[in-house]
Amino acid sequence: MTPLLEQPYFPPLLRGHAVLDPAGAGAAAHDAVRSGSAGAGDLFWLDDVETMEVALVLEPEVSARKARQMGPLAMVALADGLGTLLPPKVAIQFRWPHNVLLNGGDAGTVTLSIADHDADGRALDALASAPAPSPANGARVPAPADGVPAPAWLIITTRLALSFGADAPEPGERGHVTCLSEEGGEALNRTQVIEAYAAHLLNAITHWQDDGFRALHDRWLFRAVNASAPSELRASSGDVVEGLAKGLDDEANLLLASDDGQVKLLRYEDFV
Repeated sequence: MTPLLEQPYFPPLLRGHAVLDPAGAGAAAHDAVRSGSAGAGDLFWLDDVETMEVALVLEPEVSARKARQMGPLAMVALADGLGTLLPPKVAIQFRWPHNVLLNGGDAGTVTLSIADHDADGRALDALASAPAPSPANGARVPAPADGVPAPAWLIITTRLALSFGADAPEPGERGHVTCLSEEGGEALNRTQVIEAYAAHLLNAITHWQDDGFRALHDRWLFRAVNASAPSELRASSGDVVEGLAKGLDDEANLLLASDDGQVKLLRYEDFV
């Protein structure tokens, strides 16, 4: 019988919501924002012992493209949280745009869902292409500092495999997939991991608000699996590219250097 675990404790700025539905925390967060029952700071977590799934709702004040910085930010926060719990020898790495690796094996993901409309329900594409009304003709559409209307909401959904169930494939049949309990985290439980991640995620968001994306970007690049050796990336179209990660731009697109030294920009939307 699985022992009962205490519910996670969250910092005061976050409001935790346990999710029992196997559809997951991300699905619960989407349902809540679309019904208007959730807003910035609501954090949904899956009440499960084998998988950590956490979905945080934010209300960005930047454009949808710049809000994609929350993806690498959350990956850094997860690595920082796990770093406080795991032995130092465990390698925590990232594969752009959303995979988290433990000792080279795929163990988790960080994915984003961004509203296609602003807080007043107006389509972002239409607002971005239309001239802003002058004060004489009506109220100016609120826009963030980069001049592009902000999406109504953004959801960061983070998943991490904590352990494999009894019906999971044998280790030799799992390919490059792993879980926390097989990489030094056998003594850890869901509550510990969620609490560590939530605290570091809130800290990273505060850091981002105060100091911008660059410092967090450098910490993301330090853990990129292809920062020191070329590796392959597969686009959603099935195309495969290989090279060295040289960094991210302000929209979380990847700068990739090929063998001939040419650096090209890989668009985030082509790999999710």
